[in-house]
Amino acid sequence: MKIGIGNRQNVRYALTLLGAIATILWAGWVTVQVSNPPSNRFARIQLQSLISEYISKQARSASSPEAIGAQTKLFMATLNQTVGEYGNSGTILLVNEAIVGSDIPDVTNEVRAKVYQKVPEPKVVSNSSSLEQQMSSFFGGTE
Repeated sequence: MKIGIGNRQNVRYALTLLGAIATILWAGWVTVQVSNPPSNRFARIQLQSLISEYISKQARSASSPEAIGAQTKLFMATLNQTVGEYGNSGTILLVNEAIVGSDIPDVTNEVRAKVYQKVPEPKVVSNSSSLEQQMSSFFGGTE
């Protein structure tokens, strides 16, 4: 079968028309995606609060310094992994300190629960006099 000049022009015209239609459909899809972002795209987290809370509990625990170091390393790795899971699911986490007056949902309690499912929460020494005695002996005696 021989393709003449007229047929080549028709094929070129058809391909151009299909390209234009595909471009218009793609532009419409992009417009819808940009103008209607998912509602759960952003979330806030009180990261400094989570870390400070953990360190404060560790400081009041009866664990050895070596154990505290290992447990804190595990906590930080688990926290990093948990925060990363939000990013992998398409959620952009913003630290609470960077947000001024917004209705962005706070996921701090969810993250705390997920982390403490994987890492044991430090046991705080309940007897404050025992803690005072430990600190006193550490710093060189009683007053």
